[in-house]
Amino acid sequence: MKAIVYPGDGGVDALRLATVAEPRAEPNSVVIDVALCGVNYSDGTALRTGNNFLGSTPGSLIPGGEVVGRRVDSGQRFMAICGSGGFAERVAARANQVFAVPDDIEDETAIALFIQGLTAWHIVETLGHLAPGETVLVHSAAGGVGLLAVQIAKAAGAARIVATASSESKRELAMATGANCAITSEPEGLADRAVTANGGRNFDLVLDRSGGQVFSESVQAAAPRGRVICYGTSSGQPGQVATTVLLGRSLTVSAIWLMDFLRNAETAAQAINSVFDLHRRSRLHARIGLRLPLARAADALRALASRETTGKVLLDPRGTDV
Repeated sequence: MKAIVYPGDGGVDALRLATVAEPRAEPNSVVIDVALCGVNYSDGTALRTGNNFLGSTPGSLIPGGEVVGRRVDSGQRFMAICGSGGFAERVAARANQVFAVPDDIEDETAIALFIQGLTAWHIVETLGHLAPGETVLVHSAAGGVGLLAVQIAKAAGAARIVATASSESKRELAMATGANCAITSEPEGLADRAVTANGGRNFDLVLDRSGGQVFSESVQAAAPRGRVICYGTSSGQPGQVATTVLLGRSLTVSAIWLMDFLRNAETAAQAINSVFDLHRRSRLHARIGLRLPLARAADALRALASRETTGKVLLDPRGTDV
């Protein structure tokens, strides 16, 4: 089968399309005939650290942690978190990380609403506890998670959603998706700009994927009893906060590692169904920002790293360049 292989060093430039042996179904695993591979920011991180935060297999030469396709043994459609090995025509995934795709959900939609949709759901609903009438600040609102979080917050009855994004076109997209206002994302003075855009009021819920200085600005922008939810550190720097700041306004800071929310099959299925139901009711739309053939995995990762993309980035194992 064809797969993207990584020799262990050299970064994105070292990725190559190669012919490799097909995976075998080991005990407690299933083999998926891959229709589409989801590309995530963490896949690029894994090339540097060896850990893509989705349970990668030590020593795996094939990156990619998220796929949708059909079980080889039954032909049933499934989404799977495979940790590594996903940038391939077939992949073996742990049986407890494989989730059925309903007949009315297309492959593109399923993969776009899987890892990123579940992350958005949990940061708004499970951790964010968003109540109708509350205000929300969504950083990186044109990204895969950000666009979905804006829609989920709107569906949950947010009174006002302020988005941040790095370019005018991305800010326009965030507003077209449901944000009431969109501002520039430069860290300097970000909290003041956001609060001004919110009519001078601080926010009940702040969703931060950057860390570093943006996280500090997020805490500053939160209202008394507000919640700041961290779902990434794309700046490369951890966010820091003094407990005295939290105590002074009764703030809650929490973070998400999605794997913790997938350990229980029943609650994982409930969350997936909630996300798909929003889509069925036309309250949540998946945006495919880039779809490339498998051979161009390096281009997909470069586009993500340079923040050229919006929405979900996909690889098609059977696609060809046009």
